[in-house]
Amino acid sequence: MRPAAFKASPTKAASGPPSISNEAALDALVGAIERAGFTPGDEVSISLDIASSEFYRDGAYRLALKGLVLDFRRYVSYAD
Repeated sequence: MRPAAFKASPTKAASGPPSISNEAALDALVGAIERAGFTPGDEVSISLDIASSEFYRDGAYRLALKGLVLDFRRYVSYAD
């Protein structure tokens, strides 16, 4: 199965279809690294800039794809 393409946006660095999970997006990225002939975690690393301001509202982190609403402590534990 070919993963959905990511598209650039003038207001966002990149966005994907809302139906793809975070795990599936990372799996697709790792697969692309491997198909390019590199070893993930050795020759190529993945770095994420989590813009939490995009999903932080009213004192909570709202993770819509997971259906979670987390306070700061729970969010840090979840993100770790």
